[in-house]
Amino acid sequence: MPNINTIVGFRITSTAKIDERFTVANQSERLAFSVNNVYEGLLVYQADTDEFWYLVDAANPQLQESWEQFTGGDGSSGTSGTSGINGSSGTSGTTGTSGTTGTSGTTGTSGTTGTSGTSGTSGVNGSSGTSGTSGTTGTSGTTGT
Repeated sequence: MPNINTIVGFRITSTAKIDERFTVANQSERLAFSVNNVYEGLLVYQADTDEFWYLVDAANPQLQESWEQFTGGDGSSGTSGTSGINGSSGTSGTTGTSGTTGTSGTTGTSGTTGTSGTSGTSGVNGSSGTSGTSGTTGTSGTTGT
């Protein structure tokens, strides 16, 4: 099996950070890196400010301008899920009791009866007509045998 040569600073079998450059206590430690010990894109956690910084100019790691703060933005919201189905309707409640019937009002008084009108006068009797003339006497019948 081939051997892998490691340089000083790596702790592969430890629970500690694998590279001493990954975490620094403060800005002074971050700006104290040697030009021979950095690379462009080196990501460093600065513990006192709880910030991540990455190196953009490996030729000048001692300058603050050679480092940019890594800030992640919020992602966009995902699409909403479909609505769930509606549940069944509940049972209807019981019918309430009817209210009591109110009392009847009093009967009003009757109006007064009006007076009767006067009777009309009777008409006069007319005169009797004349008697008609008597009819002629008829002929006698034949005598029997």
